[in-house]
Amino acid sequence: MTLKIPSLAFLLCLALAHAEGGALVASQPLSMLRDGDLARLGYLAFTCLLVVGLAQAYTLARAGRLVEMWFAVAATALLFLIAITPTGHPIHETAAFLLLGLLYAYYACLLLLVEGRWLALHLSVPVWVLLVTNFDSFGVWQKTMIVYFVLASNVQCHVLVSAGKRRLAPVRRRKVFQVQDGRAWMRQKQAAGSTV
Repeated sequence: MTLKIPSLAFLLCLALAHAEGGALVASQPLSMLRDGDLARLGYLAFTCLLVVGLAQAYTLARAGRLVEMWFAVAATALLFLIAITPTGHPIHETAAFLLLGLLYAYYACLLLLVEGRWLALHLSVPVWVLLVTNFDSFGVWQKTMIVYFVLASNVQCHVLVSAGKRRLAPVRRRKVFQVQDGRAWMRQKQAAGSTV
């Protein structure tokens, strides 16, 4: 399962919502898209994000990265909680900030473990986003960070798939029997009438 299609669909939903709603929509958090005239795009954007999370979990499971897979499942469940709770509700707000923080820490840990050169850049992304958006609004910052995490998940899964195509074996396992020479093998041959 590829992340590219739901990721592109999410970006398309976001672009359409901003084209239809203008500057007011740009300044609002993503969850507020569900509340007004653009509700269909808001719900579709959340659905695309949920599919991205599930596709990432599937890719991680196929790569044998079960701890990361369970993290992706938990993050997707947290996103589902955000999607079903109303904007402004304490559970919604807490889950939204928690999810952003967990994703930020998750990718920082991954880059730290692989001793990636990108760690310093990743750690500075929230500040760069604030500077680039000119401290405009929380909505712009939040949606830019969400797009960044969608991009990061696509890069992670692309690296896993391209670097480990052999490790991404089908979920179904095959039984392999090995025949080895030994006394038991020799006895079976002799019982069948063959000589060694």
